[in-house]
Amino acid sequence: MTRAIRPVLRFVFEDLKLNRVGLEAEPGNLKSKGVAERLGFTFEGVRRDGWGSEDGFVDIAVYSMIAADWEEMSRSKEV
Repeated sequence: MTRAIRPVLRFVFEDLKLNRVGLEAEPGNLKSKGVAERLGFTFEGVRRDGWGSEDGFVDIAVYSMIAADWEEMSRSKEV
């Protein structure tokens, strides 16, 4: 998943010139959170009862990356 998202981020920031991308995952979903962290997303916090599910509401771990983060990563290593 990490390898699949990198080209999408490149497209979003370099071609579309967007400033911000968000990623959300359930706090207990360690694989999804790991993808965000490996890609360099910043953890912003937990949105309480952020998603509705068949079992009720669940919390959401919120991550973001902004264009300046992407530019810095691009300069420091191959992304």
